Amino acid sequence: LLAICRWGRGDSDARALSAAERHDVPAFLRLVPSLEAPELPAPLLAVQVTRFVGGGDGGGVAVQHAVPDGQSFWRFMDAWSAPALGRPSAPAPVFDRSAIVHPMAAAMAQRILRKVTPELPLIFIEICSSSLRIC
Repeated sequence: LLAICRWGRGDSDARALSAAERHDVPAFLRLVPSLEAPELPAPLLAVQVTRFVGGGDGGGVAVQHAVPDGQSFWRFMDAWSAPALGRPSAPAPVFDRSAIVHPMAAAMAQRILRKVTPELPLIFIEICSSSLRIC
């Protein structure tokens, strides 16, 4: 979900909002999109871009807490904001599991699976160069 909004009066802008001696919490909350999840499937991410009448833009993000871990979320925010700040983006993360070789990987995976899903049958798939066999 992406929402683009205008906020403020002629004398209001981002500087006035952030420089106030007492923070206007309801005003700040209007800068973040609502992300309600009363039932599944539910939206995972909502972004709101607010253009301040007095000048400037602001981005608000709401995310379902179960989706990213903290480091992933901040890497996303850093990469997303880098062009606007004139910075190069950080290198993309590597998701290649073959980059880490553990001699007991299969045994560890089986132990974890049995702990988390003890009732599910295990199917081992061996990928050969010429075909796919279920062993």
